[in-house]
Amino acid sequence: MPMVDTSDQCSLHYLESSYVDAWAAEPETVLLVHGMAESALAWTAWVPQLARRFRVVRVDLPGFGRSRLHSADFDVSVAGFATELARFLDVTGIGKAHLVGAKLGGSVVLDLASRFPDRARSVTAVTGPMWAEGEGRIVHQQDISGSVTEHGTEQWARDTMARRLGSGVSDAQREWWIGLMAATDGDLIARAARANATLDLRPRLHQITAPALMITSKGSPLSGGAAPGVWRDRIAHSHGFLVLPCDGYHVAAAMPDVCAAIVAAFLGGAAPDELALLAADAA
Repeated sequence: MPMVDTSDQCSLHYLESSYVDAWAAEPETVLLVHGMAESALAWTAWVPQLARRFRVVRVDLPGFGRSRLHSADFDVSVAGFATELARFLDVTGIGKAHLVGAKLGGSVVLDLASRFPDRARSVTAVTGPMWAEGEGRIVHQQDISGSVTEHGTEQWARDTMARRLGSGVSDAQREWWIGLMAATDGDLIARAARANATLDLRPRLHQITAPALMITSKGSPLSGGAAPGVWRDRIAHSHGFLVLPCDGYHVAAAMPDVCAAIVAAFLGGAAPDELALLAADAA
């Protein structure tokens, strides 16, 4: 389980998987970036579909999972996380990767691809908010900071899990996700929620030069209103804004096999209409 120092403020832990044929050419890297109060383990169900063709790297965001912060002043905003991931790609020698992020991680990879375009082979945001108000909002519950501080991380996760995963998951799956989130420091969650309350990626979306895909759900605020239009208008190489039939907003967790299959097809060169058909087949 490798750990690398990306700056004097941070050490990042990551997991790496590849089941590419030994005789094949060196595979491209897919970097998976998790959401708020999660870790690299959030992507476990995605690995089988991606690692047969790609080197899959799952990183713990600064302060989350097994990654460590060495400074109380670390910038826990989307921009701060994206900057540290750019350093991660440099330090590990990966350099350039297919960027895939869910929820907060989706916002992070969009920011990374816009400010460091030479690091992105492609970018996929799975319910990745583009701004912090209205239908593009990054906060799906009121007052995350206050809720976590008052009730603790586990209770906050339990109280909000039905909205996260929707009605189509098992009790066991719901409890696993509660346990994963409960392991996260509440102070860090509160800080990150406050730091990202004014997120707005819209002015920089046009700087994304890589092929880009958005996957969201019917249960996400991103599925209606302004967000699809903003995506289509500002992303030059959009391969789609896909809405899956899930009544929760964390579709990467609720429908991992479907999402991973769509992303694998995208990375394999599928055309936008082919990706739209895969999303339609999930209905």
